[in-house]
Amino acid sequence: MTLFAGFFNRDPGRDLPDDVCRDLARHLDRKHPEQVKTLRGTGFFLANVDIGVFGGEGLLQDDEGRTVALTGEPLFGETLTGQRHLDLAALLHHARAGSLEDILRTANGVYTAVVYDPVVHEMWLITDKLGIRPIYIAETEDRVYFASALRVLEETDAVPKRMDLRGVTELASFGYSLGDRTGYSTIKLLRDGQYARASRTQGLTHTTYWRWDRVPTRNVSSAQLVQGVYDAFQAAVMQRTADERSAHAFLSGGLDSRAIVCVLVSLGLDVSTYNFSIPGTKDALYGRQFAEVVGTRHHPQNLSPGNPPVYEILSGILEQREGAPRAHAVWSGDGGSVGLGHVYMTQESVDTVRSGDPEGCARQLLTRGHVSVARRLLQPRAEEALTSILVRGMVEEMADVEPDDRGRAVYLFYLRNDQRRHLRHHFEDLDRNRIEFQLPFFDSRFLRAVLEVPLDALLRHAFYVEMLDAFPRDMKAVTWQVYPGHVSPFGDQADGSAEALDQWRDEWPAEWLGHARRATVVEGRRLLALRPFPDPVLKRSTLRLAYWARRLRIRDLSYLIRTASIYCRYWTHAGGEVTWP
Repeated sequence: MTLFAGFFNRDPGRDLPDDVCRDLARHLDRKHPEQVKTLRGTGFFLANVDIGVFGGEGLLQDDEGRTVALTGEPLFGETLTGQRHLDLAALLHHARAGSLEDILRTANGVYTAVVYDPVVHEMWLITDKLGIRPIYIAETEDRVYFASALRVLEETDAVPKRMDLRGVTELASFGYSLGDRTGYSTIKLLRDGQYARASRTQGLTHTTYWRWDRVPTRNVSSAQLVQGVYDAFQAAVMQRTADERSAHAFLSGGLDSRAIVCVLVSLGLDVSTYNFSIPGTKDALYGRQFAEVVGTRHHPQNLSPGNPPVYEILSGILEQREGAPRAHAVWSGDGGSVGLGHVYMTQESVDTVRSGDPEGCARQLLTRGHVSVARRLLQPRAEEALTSILVRGMVEEMADVEPDDRGRAVYLFYLRNDQRRHLRHHFEDLDRNRIEFQLPFFDSRFLRAVLEVPLDALLRHAFYVEMLDAFPRDMKAVTWQVYPGHVSPFGDQADGSAEALDQWRDEWPAEWLGHARRATVVEGRRLLALRPFPDPVLKRSTLRLAYWARRLRIRDLSYLIRTASIYCRYWTHAGGEVTWP
């Protein structure tokens, strides 16, 4: 299964309204709505679609009507990819036995699940240990609604929508809301390592079955730690390859996708690699050079302004190559830079948390990342309510964990927020792009091994670079794009790339900047024409100033237009209803 949506009646005797069922089902798959299947139980409705990537439909029902629906792959224990029927059977067995937590703790994969038991009229909504695949939940007095994509609940009339000003401000500032918040106070996101249980007697309760802050640091030699993390990474790749003989993988000019490709090639797979980049960049150059070294079938794709999303382009390429429309699994290095490389974190921020000053740490990280509330865009009441909201949110998240090394709270903040929401746009559009990802850097066994390494050794990619010696020897045959200030075994070596554009230091080409300016002007004009406009929250005069400054090329205030766009989106869907902090 790929996506699901549905609801649970608190009273099993109540009808399942046809209009609500239709609403949920028709918004689930926008590309092939005819492929949506539905299941009606006693007080329970489920709509689902499966694009056929992981083998077998992700749905199982026993003779008494107990139902398990599964997206992605849990990879329980040593279960291999493509053995979804075993995962479903395991979930159903433990649901019957009342021991769901036992099986959930063994999972290594990225998945979500719904379990419904009509015998006791209870439902469980489950997400993986990192919460990478989302489940959005909305409660009313009579029902619990749920969906794999926020857009489904947004477009379902029966689901109440009220804009959460705090959640939207976090989204506009960080690029993601914190904790369980979304842009709506009426819709929550299930947290990492949690399941929600709905019943007619106890309502909706949340249980945490896995905590990353409980993983202890290991006191062993550096060599043992290096080998342990590499072995876990290799196992994560091997478990996901099963008996596959070929693989499709992204290959950028960075380190994470290269690590995956290197292991795939060493396992004897026929690997096709794909690079999407602006012509003349180091990303394109290093990706091509590494592909030549390891011998993959490399397919570089030049990006130009106005391109559709990369996933959509890749889906089209794969369909053309294989001669028929179908869904694909593609290997992606998402999660490596934070999970293993520890980007965003500094020794200063770690030491500040250790000294008992999480607020000071939050301010350091916000300043370093140039993250702030767009105060000049906000009305006085909103500005007063939101000025310190980002610091407050970070402090609350760091206080929610109790690792043996207090400095690890910074890492866990990013792991449980930034990384958990990292692929939210991809999962929102799974119905359109028809591509699933294999994500070994989000493997739970691998991340547990990383958390066993002393924190200071992991900063600035230092441990990551040390671990490269455990990979096949081609791993360091070509340099890669190194984060500024991070460790590299190549020093200042340019590898013949002095004229290639550096994504960290060079400005984008003029045609890209021009396209971005024109797109921002169009969006600014659209927002100014909105009726009704969110006047209680935003200053229309500031937005108008940003629009004309951008249009006349006087000053680049496009960040104000982008921020206003996010506020306006949620304001419009919520019909102007707002929850203030």
